[in-house]
Amino acid sequence: MKLMRYHNHQPQHSLSGLGYSPLFDLANRLSRFPFDFGEFVDQAQSDAQLFEDDEHFYARFELPGIKRDDLHVDLNGNQLELSVSRESDSKEDESQSSFSFERSISVPEGIDPEGVSAKLEDGILTVTMPKLEERKPRTIKVS
Repeated sequence: MKLMRYHNHQPQHSLSGLGYSPLFDLANRLSRFPFDFGEFVDQAQSDAQLFEDDEHFYARFELPGIKRDDLHVDLNGNQLELSVSRESDSKEDESQSSFSFERSISVPEGIDPEGVSAKLEDGILTVTMPKLEERKPRTIKVS
């Protein structure tokens, strides 16, 4: 019985005999560096850091290179939804690249949706979510 070597049939492998190298693809991507750098960023980089104090819950995301105009933050029920979409036209080499990213996290119950705010500063997005005041029983004086 003759054993045959397994070949993963991907285009870059089938072109390797023609002088193609995956390094050429990397060089091509790096030549467009600031525009599609997001493809190389691990999604773990955008994982939220969640923390709280007595009056607020906070969600913090690291978003280096993202501009305020490219960022959308929505609160739907107990889901905080973050989306980034950017298109760039480079007039130097007439190339166009785009980048999009979406992330959704569950937020704790008991936040005031009207008081939620978001601030992007130095590549750090901080979403501040005020806690609702607990409904405490009170004594009502009868007159």
